[in-house]
Amino acid sequence: MGTRVVTVDVFDTVLVRSVASPEAVPAMLGRLLEQDGTPGEAAAFAETRQRAADRAWRRCGGVDPPLAAIYTEVAAARRWTAERARAVLEREIDLEGRLLHPVPGMVERLARLRADGHRIAFLSDTSHASSTLRRWLDERGLLGADDRVYASCELGASKRRGDAFAAVVAVENRDGEVVRHLGNDAFADVRRAAEAGLAATHLPAANLTGDERRLVAGRDAHGLAQALAGAARLARLRTPAEGRQRAVRDVTADVAGPLLATFTRWSLERAVEREVRSVFFLAREGQVLHRLADHLRPADAAELSLRYLHVSRQSLNVAAMDGVSRAELSWVLTHVETNTVGTILRRLGLEPAAVAAPLRRLDLDAEALASVPDEDRREALLDDLVDGGLRPALDAAVAVRRARVRRHLEQQGVLPDGPVAFVDTTGTGSQQLALTRLCTAVGAPAPLHLLLYRRRLRPHPLLDALPVEAWLEDEVRQLGVGRPPGGSALIEVFCTADHGTVLDYRDEGEQVVPVLAEHDPTALERWGATTQRRTLDAFAQALEWPEGRAVASADDVREAVVDVARRFWERPTPGEADAWGRFPFEGASGADGAAGELASPYGWGEVVQAARAGGLPSRTWFGWRAGAEARTTPGLRRVLALLRLAKHRRDHLDRLHARTRRLRTRLARGSKASAQK
Repeated sequence: MGTRVVTVDVFDTVLVRSVASPEAVPAMLGRLLEQDGTPGEAAAFAETRQRAADRAWRRCGGVDPPLAAIYTEVAAARRWTAERARAVLEREIDLEGRLLHPVPGMVERLARLRADGHRIAFLSDTSHASSTLRRWLDERGLLGADDRVYASCELGASKRRGDAFAAVVAVENRDGEVVRHLGNDAFADVRRAAEAGLAATHLPAANLTGDERRLVAGRDAHGLAQALAGAARLARLRTPAEGRQRAVRDVTADVAGPLLATFTRWSLERAVEREVRSVFFLAREGQVLHRLADHLRPADAAELSLRYLHVSRQSLNVAAMDGVSRAELSWVLTHVETNTVGTILRRLGLEPAAVAAPLRRLDLDAEALASVPDEDRREALLDDLVDGGLRPALDAAVAVRRARVRRHLEQQGVLPDGPVAFVDTTGTGSQQLALTRLCTAVGAPAPLHLLLYRRRLRPHPLLDALPVEAWLEDEVRQLGVGRPPGGSALIEVFCTADHGTVLDYRDEGEQVVPVLAEHDPTALERWGATTQRRTLDAFAQALEWPEGRAVASADDVREAVVDVARRFWERPTPGEADAWGRFPFEGASGADGAAGELASPYGWGEVVQAARAGGLPSRTWFGWRAGAEARTTPGLRRVLALLRLAKHRRDHLDRLHARTRRLRTRLARGSKASAQK
């Protein structure tokens, strides 16, 4: 019995590029040539290179032409010398080689085949010579001593056409028997191999996912979308995951990675452009962004200091108060609707036990302190803080907090001689205003605030004047492409920190350190936080940021990353909904927050209640409707679909009736006017 031979595809089977498709390589090469000093060369070269490949392909009868034949066409079209064409050809080979990585697990798989007595014959549809393929495979530990390598451009045949298998079998069967083919393409590597009489094994892991294809579907003038999709693929392949963790990994790679990494890079480039000296990533969402920034630093940002800063509205706003007034308290005490009286007081730096006498006058006993007050009781508490018995204690607490916060910011390097930038995800401007006040109060320059997107839920007379820039959307200036579906909820899920919110600061020797809310990481770890962090790290390490691009490059892909986020949030797969719907989300502000599932399944009780009210189930602000529905039992999903249809029809009838009433009103007014004439 002769040697058993297994033919193996090369690209996207054992080797994978850090960009999405092979077409990205000539485009990248064009940008490199443009950097050599020829304006407009990037677009011109890429178009010429594509047309040359098409002409050479037709001349070769529908088989991949040798790279040399393509560059003969390029040289004729661009009036290059043979030496110039050869130099650019070699540069393309070097560039593609730099972009290639072994598919995880394939070195071991090939070794097992050889140990079982198989010989490997690599077979690729490519314009690269077999000698080039052999070198790339060898450099990455994929080539065995007895392996053979076949390139379609040298065979004059292709897998996609089907005749490449016959050509290889004719050669290999002289020394053995070709028994199997491994490859990623369902048509060229499976169907055509089967038609040639070979057993075929489909290996699609390195194929682009739907979201990765969606990233590169639109405009990509500078190749950033190609790089994002390629990094997402590599992050998937390099992060082992099983069960629900696969969905955690895949969404992190395909949705969170492109969104967060591109915003982080934009922030760093804006900081360099604005000549700031230090960039501070604000807790808690900034923890993930800071990790990414270490990998994504631009070449011209080597001197830029990157720090993670433990701050929050709760820890800063009291220190930044401009006197004690109802307006200032309203600004400080955001999102307190679910807070107890005790939590409200602690947010202001007041311990209930230290102000027991004034609290008794307000009839706030221990039971009341532990309860969430109604609006009247909350208003009475605020009045007393401004003009009543609690005012002296509040003044003292503000002074203490201000001194500690300033010392903390000085120790962290926030108050230097030069300007700084703060990076955060979103907000109404409350924290940005506090940091600006604290900086300018000691004579430091006003900081630059860089946000993923800027929400403006509550207007404030000072917020519009803040130096705030937003990447996706600025609702104040009406600029941008729009925040991602899911808004703050989606961003908080993607930017989960490993610690609780910053409540206050305390002295620890000579240092002022943050006081953090209790935080139990076990629920997050059970959900998959470790997988999420590893995938984001793998994404950032794999991202090949296009060379020679300025800050505008991040703007090129805003629509694409929002489109991918919209697909996930509005149309999750069952596996995605099951994994991400279990995320333990902190839905409330302050110490009274309790974690619950991001999208628990709907139950019959809430659906029946919603049906009686003539609507659909309504949950908290962070509720993920599509995820909850996907996790709901099929029978109840059908009921929800009927309720949605009924609501749609009622809404349509209501709009129709409203238009009819308006029409009747106009007709009546017209008749009345005619009668008066």
